[in-house]
Parts: sequence; C-alpha cells; structure tokens
Amino acid sequence: MKIKKFLLPLLLGSLLICGCARDEESSSSSNSVTSSTSVSQSINSSSSIHSSATSSSIESSPPSTSSEIPFDENDLFISEFWNIRYKNGVYEEYNSNNDKALELYNPKDEPINLSSYHIEIYGNGQSIVTNKDYMIELEGIVEPKTTYLIVNSTSNSGLNLKSYADQLSPVYIGAKSSVALYKDDQLIDVFGEIGKSYASNDDFVINGVIGACETHNVVRLPGKRNKRTFAQEDWEVRFDVDLSTFGVHEECTKNKVEREKDKENYNKDAIAALELLVETYFDYEKTIFNGDIPIYKTFEGYSFAYDFQCCEEYYDNEGKMIKEPSDKFFILIYISVLDKEGNIIKTEYFAGGVYRTLDGIHNDELKLYKEALSTFVITRFGAETENDFFYVTGDFPVESEYTYKDGIYKIRYDFTYASSYYDAEGKLISEPTDGTMFCVTIKIVDYNNESKVNGEFSLNCIYSSL
Repeated sequence: MKIKKFLLPLLLGSLLICGCARDEESSSSSNSVTSSTSVSQSINSSSSIHSSATSSSIESSPPSTSSEIPFDENDLFISEFWNIRYKNGVYEEYNSNNDKALELYNPKDEPINLSSYHIEIYGNGQSIVTNKDYMIELEGIVEPKTTYLIVNSTSNSGLNLKSYADQLSPVYIGAKSSVALYKDDQLIDVFGEIGKSYASNDDFVINGVIGACETHNVVRLPGKRNKRTFAQEDWEVRFDVDLSTFGVHEECTKNKVEREKDKENYNKDAIAALELLVETYFDYEKTIFNGDIPIYKTFEGYSFAYDFQCCEEYYDNEGKMIKEPSDKFFILIYISVLDKEGNIIKTEYFAGGVYRTLDGIHNDELKLYKEALSTFVITRFGAETENDFFYVTGDFPVESEYTYKDGIYKIRYDFTYASSYYDAEGKLISEPTDGTMFCVTIKIVDYNNESKVNGEFSLNCIYSSL
C-alpha cells in the first residue's frame, strides 16, 4: 500500500473530525470545506485496533470512500473479531495475553489475490493511523468460499492460534480498537466506529453486550457482507472457547488446520492410488503405451499426468537410439499423480515401454478386420476369390456376427451393390430367380459404427429360392 502523508500536522485531522458536528447547511462553503466534511463523515462510519508495540510514527489519511472503483458488495470482508483470554488453554477472565485474531472471508466463486488489499488498525479514539505496524499489507491468495486468518504474532497460549494463521501481525488487537479493510486504497469494510472514543472496555457495546470486544469473539451473521459503515445488527457476540468458529464461516466449514489435514490425507491416498495404478496397468518392459494415451487421466477418483516430454531415450527394435518415438519403439515415460489444485504430488518413473502410434494401431486393427473377413468367407462359403461360385438360398442373411481371435466382428451382406443378375443361360435379367447368377458384396464393418467399412469381398453367387 502506498502510505499517504498529510502536509499539515495531525491537528488538522482533529479539526476535520470536529467539523463533522457543524451544520452543513451553508452552500457557500468552498470546495475544500466540502471535501473535509465528506472525509470526516467517512471517518465516523469506520473502525480500529490497538497495538502494544512501539514503532516508527507515520501519519495516514483518513479512511477513503472514494467511488473511483464501483463498490462490490460481494467482496472480501471481515467475518470475525477474536479476543478471548486464555492461559495454558483455559479461559481466565483477568489474564492478559495476546490471543487476538481477525478473520476475513472470500464469498466469491473465484480466488482473491490479496496484493491490492490492506488492513488499517485504529486505536481508541483515533481516526488516523500513526504507526506503520497498524497498516498490514495482506499477502497470498484466498480460495473461493474460504477464510483467511490474521493472528497476533505474539500469541502464546496453549491454544496455538498461530498454527491456524494465514498471516501473522505484530499488532495487538485491543478491546477498544477498530479495523478498516481497503482495496486499492479504497475503504470496503469496517469493524467498529473509527474515531469514536471509549472511556473503558465496557463502553464498546454491540447489540446490548457490554465489553463486546474484551472477552468475546464477534462473528458476522451469515449472509451479511462488507459495508463502509459499521452495522451492529450484522454481528453476533459469542464466547466460543472451543474455537468452533475460528477460521470457519458460511460455506467454509473447516479451518486451515483441518483443511491441511484433509489435503495431507488426500495426498497420501493419491500416492497409494498411483502405486495401485502401476501395479494394475503397467508391467514395465511389457507395457504398451498407445498413441492416444491421455495427458490427463483419472483412476480411483485421482488425476494422473502422463509425460512423454521427460523421455530421455528412444530405441528402435534393434536397440538403436533414435530421437523420437514411432510405432512399436521403446520409450521412457513418467506418470505423476496430482493434488486437487493440479500440482504434482509424486512421480513414478518407468524404465521403458512400447509406444504405439494411432496410425500403427489403426493399421493393426484393419489387418485383423480383413483377416476376420477372409476366414469368414472361406469358412462359411468355401470361396477364396471373387471368381469362385457358391450357392445362396432365399433365406440368405442380411447380417451376422463372426468370432475371430477372441474378437467379435459384424458381417453385412449388401445386395444393393449387385449391378446385374443372369439366368442359367447367361441372359441379363432384372432380379434373381431360382438358379440364376448374381453378385453380392460382403462387408466387415466396425462393431460400434456400421457406416465404417473395414474391408469387403465380392462373390459370384447362384441363387436358390426357398
């Protein structure tokens, strides 16, 4: 974030705040006065946080509600303010520790890059940030429907809140503090009323709860979204000492620790699936990799990537090294299992396999089809060439199936291609009758696509009617 500085002393900020109480009826005010009034109004509708650390002083401009960028009511927002006192894992009313945290939530269906977001924290009664530690530049990515936790870096109780953190903050989040969330230096959400002074912690009241931020966690109600003014009715004051709401909001039902555990279990199971995949489908030197092998493939619910780009060596059938694989050559291959985000968890390296191109596979399939057709004709009719005559009866089948080398093939008899019929004396006639000769084409077609012909055989026939 770009730190903005006033040219005038901090006193000017105080004068601007006081100016909010003045009557705004005068229409003869200068542009600068109007601007000041607008700024001070935005100050009174924002929020703050307090730090126990001392750092170099700075002065920032008051919260901006500029409308340069359209306000997105479904943007990142503050979903929880955490401030419950613990000591050795047990709540103690008067214990002074640093178990403080701020939770953000991404309600969108896509990730949010935090590079343009930052948090500003205001101590009791402050409307201007004067300490650089009170400006927190946010980092990383917030996944869709997921929380993002900012935890006090000095948190030290047995709750181990820092293990849940997405980002650590040097700032002590106090009971009279307010917080503002910015995007591109424009205010998009607040917790508390920036600039409001509280005589004691008890004076910070939310929905009738005295000292709401002193010994409680304050949770935004489901469905409530980011606002530039603090609305008490959007919040619920709770006392979740069991951390049941910590890092959890709306559709995000598991905190970071639980999500990491789920990811760890997923990765562990994915690696087991990779080993099972290898055992089930691949036998190293006997393995055949088809030309249409997918780059991405699922198995047992997990995703795998087949990488030929990592191949170091290719060999032909004589053992000679070549530059790239072709049909029936030996290759090297890597198979990787992927996590949910598509990142490689583990890679298995295979010493070698036989690579089959699509053309090579297709040619082999055609060869089998034609072999099946020729053996069918010889077996069924005893004909080996088109010049051989054979008898067909009136119940000649239109289609039939034939098994060859453990494969089932479909045979189709096509009379429509017969261009002429002859009687016993060789005279041309319009259609076959008993004892006449004609020609028939027998085709072998793809089992799943009958329009795809993989071979055909024409025969001279003598027709016998029923």
